[in-house]
Amino acid sequence: MRPIILMPVVCFVAGCASMVMGTTQKVTVHVVPESAECQFFNKSGDKVASMDAQNKTVTIPKSSEDMTVTCHAKGYSAKTIKIASKVNPGALLIAGAGDIGTGAIYKFPDQISIELEK
Repeated sequence: MRPIILMPVVCFVAGCASMVMGTTQKVTVHVVPESAECQFFNKSGDKVASMDAQNKTVTIPKSSEDMTVTCHAKGYSAKTIKIASKVNPGALLIAGAGDIGTGAIYKFPDQISIELEK
């Protein structure tokens, strides 16, 4: 009986959303032209992920802060967009204190689209 009583305490301190939903997520990038490469940057300007022409899905860390994505391709102008971080309502149901720091309660769009110009 004690493990059942302790579960809410453990989840609050350790962060159940981190354990259940993880601290990273996959984002699929639809970019024109298909030969484009993209980099994901956090608010501090650190590169957190890269996408090449063969792999259109990247794994990025969840965060309370927005990210920027810069894409470039030969013969096209580079383009930078912002992707907004939002609170994941489903994560709030199981979130604990530790989940705020890990970013587990936040979510970026699952898919983004970017069209470069010549």
